[in-house]
Amino acid sequence: EEFYANQGRGTRLGPRIDASGTLADGTVIGDVRDLKAYLLGHMDLFTHCLIEKLMVYSLGRKLSFGDRRVLQQLTAEAIQSQYGLQDVIIAVILSDSFKAR
Repeated sequence: EEFYANQGRGTRLGPRIDASGTLADGTVIGDVRDLKAYLLGHMDLFTHCLIEKLMVYSLGRKLSFGDRRVLQQLTAEAIQSQYGLQDVIIAVILSDSFKAR
């Protein structure tokens, strides 16, 4: 079973989509289930990276030294509180870095 953006889940005629690959750390991913398991096993790293990318996008620039402190704080709070995506976005918007941009 594959997911097709315009058709939803299912199969279709034609070659299967190869969703396998190797991550930068050497982890082999066979399909989307492997990727999900990897991300769930590395939630701290995933959370940090997600917040960093949200901050770069929302600030419209690379992060400064002061932004790194805010990033660490937001990441720690998100991990401790098990924030959802909406909560993470709100926390980025309410951060000192965003207010001072």
